[in-house]
Amino acid sequence: MQGLTDREIYLFDVQGWLVIPGIIEPGLLGALGDALDANQDRCSHEDEDLVEGSKTLAGEHRRRHCWEMLEWPHPHCRPFRELIAYPPLIRYLDGVLGRGWHLDHAPEVFDYPAGTEGHALHFGEPFPQDGVWYQARGGTLRSGLLAVEFLLSDQPAGRGGFCAIAGSHKANFPRPEGISRWEQDQFVVTNPGARAGDAIMFTEAVAHGTLPWRNDFDRRVAVYRYAPKTVQYASSFYQVVMPAWTDELTAAQRAALEPARFYDKAIIEPDGSVSRPWEEYDEPAR
Repeated sequence: MQGLTDREIYLFDVQGWLVIPGIIEPGLLGALGDALDANQDRCSHEDEDLVEGSKTLAGEHRRRHCWEMLEWPHPHCRPFRELIAYPPLIRYLDGVLGRGWHLDHAPEVFDYPAGTEGHALHFGEPFPQDGVWYQARGGTLRSGLLAVEFLLSDQPAGRGGFCAIAGSHKANFPRPEGISRWEQDQFVVTNPGARAGDAIMFTEAVAHGTLPWRNDFDRRVAVYRYAPKTVQYASSFYQVVMPAWTDELTAAQRAALEPARFYDKAIIEPDGSVSRPWEEYDEPAR
């Protein structure tokens, strides 16, 4: 298989994630931290309710969220741009996505001060959301959407941060709400340990979330999401300019010409009207 070793293939297939040790070289790791320190005014507390009423995932405050790092002033944009097609990561992306992958989402950074709440488990369902899938056939792994968390600080095992249910990317039954909220059967949820400079790569098809941050230092993580060449999950950076003649078409006809994407893909109704189920999704402008 292109890219991954036999050990990495096995671990990714049975778990749904892989810890990649020491992938960020020290100079780049320092530059990423410096850039975040210099741009704290560009980060804000999360608006979304991520714990979904869970008492066990609750914390003292919500996580801080940073966007548009690729557009930050020089030199602070440079280390984040370096991660887009980071050479040490390419063999992993080739191995799970196939050649021709692309950055699907605009990257984001999460900052978890001590006492930050968690995030309920999501995905990992038997009927996956469009674009969020996993399969292993003929000796080949493939994921419709792959996340890479570049760790900018340590994540001690069992002390909060990224968590997932091993094997749930191949689940056959719906996940009970109590497990999603980390209120029941907590033992099935793994909170792996990793160090600053490591990466945690996981298929978005695995049930994953975040446990409350129980450390006396901030959790900092940069998340980059990639997709195969045949998949477009989020509209992200891309802008499509329709030819002038399409102004003469109906809304349904124009919608049929839109490229593949998930968040705001038009749905053509039988009566010829057009709806966008995610049109209220509050995604920051990029």
